[in-house]
Amino acid sequence: MQDLEHIIAHLPEDLDARFAGVDTKLAGIREVLALHTTRFTTLGHKIELGLGEAIGGIKAIKGEIAGIRGEIRELSAEIRDLRQLLEERLSKT
Repeated sequence: MQDLEHIIAHLPEDLDARFAGVDTKLAGIREVLALHTTRFTTLGHKIELGLGEAIGGIKAIKGEIAGIRGEIRELSAEIRDLRQLLEERLSKT
């Protein structure tokens, strides 16, 4: 019975000693978690900026492609006109 009383009397001290290590580990985990959260937030911002730049670049390329297509249409029309002119001249000879 005395052993049980002794155990119960020292239980708060024993538990404090055991959980002191757990508190230290939890503090370390919280510190690492805060560090990773900051890193992920920074990476998220970088990704958003990169996507924004990529989208802007894609829009610029689409604009250039549209311009090139317009030039190709103009050149095609000029080639058709030249071909028709050549065929008319060749048929007269």
